Amino acid sequence: MKQSDVFASGEGDAWYARNEAALALSKKIDRIADDPVLAMIEKHVGNPEFIYEVGCADGWRLSDAWARFNCKIGGVDPSRTAINEAAKTLENVYCGNACRLRGAEGCDVLIYGFCLYLCDPEDYFEIAFEGNRVLKDGGYLIIHDFISGYKKPFRIPYKHKEGIFSHHVEFENLWTGHPWYQVLDILHRESEAFTILKKDSKGAWK
Repeated sequence: MKQSDVFASGEGDAWYARNEAALALSKKIDRIADDPVLAMIEKHVGNPEFIYEVGCADGWRLSDAWARFNCKIGGVDPSRTAINEAAKTLENVYCGNACRLRGAEGCDVLIYGFCLYLCDPEDYFEIAFEGNRVLKDGGYLIIHDFISGYKKPFRIPYKHKEGIFSHHVEFENLWTGHPWYQVLDILHRESEAFTILKKDSKGAWK
């Protein structure tokens, strides 16, 4: 069974159950200044029109983004429980995965919120294609994931579920192999990396 199917059939809800208390606490804290993703949007984008997050959980980051930027938002997450919670206050949020970004067409900021490391490697090309499809030209792609930097990708067992693996990959390379995508900035915080790329079809050929 694919990892995406495992998360859709219950592990996504299990993840949310393990992290629900921490997410609830984060909603009571001003995360705008502390969240590197929102800080990158403020620095490099300025005034986004439409922010979409893959792995949005219960929508805590989208809620902060809407409050700060007053823009259109949307997101997807494999946990039905998390999405039901997000839908209490947000629109355009769906249960699903990175291979199909429902309601994301025309976004100018696309966030992968600490989720790619659990995706199936056989889906990487599909994920990159789908991300490129929905992100408008001139838009920004932000990846929050584990720090890699090793000579080659590796994987380790996922401690919460037997048969699942955590994949450690420089995921920006899925897009930077194409001349339209350039890395603008990378921030490291403890074991995590935050990378922002810009999609620019015309600028690629200067």
